Amino acid sequence: NVGALVADASDNTLRINPSICTACGYCELSCPETNCLTIKQDIIELKPTWFKESVLAQDKLFACVECGVEFATTKAIEKIASKMATIFASDPVKVRSLYCCANCKPKIMMQSYFDNRK
Repeated sequence: NVGALVADASDNTLRINPSICTACGYCELSCPETNCLTIKQDIIELKPTWFKESVLAQDKLFACVECGVEFATTKAIEKIASKMATIFASDPVKVRSLYCCANCKPKIMMQSYFDNRK
């Protein structure tokens, strides 16, 4: 909201600068990870680190298994795949689609559909 918490695409990091945080809670509400962030109200730490940006998380980008384009973080893909792989276990194309970008996912799904109609 105010730029205290930023995703830096240049090095795939999530960074925070606590000195500009207003404790509005927007990051807690908008974070897709449950209980990942907790805002502590009415706390100001007058330490040098309080006024410096720091890295909260960093990850490598994951490349689509079909076209090679990097489209998500490795941790995000692994988390989704671990939850969905058992549901898709009977269909290897669906399992493969978990590792595809938004452009390739429908292509392999449609190709599988048409291949199965023959």
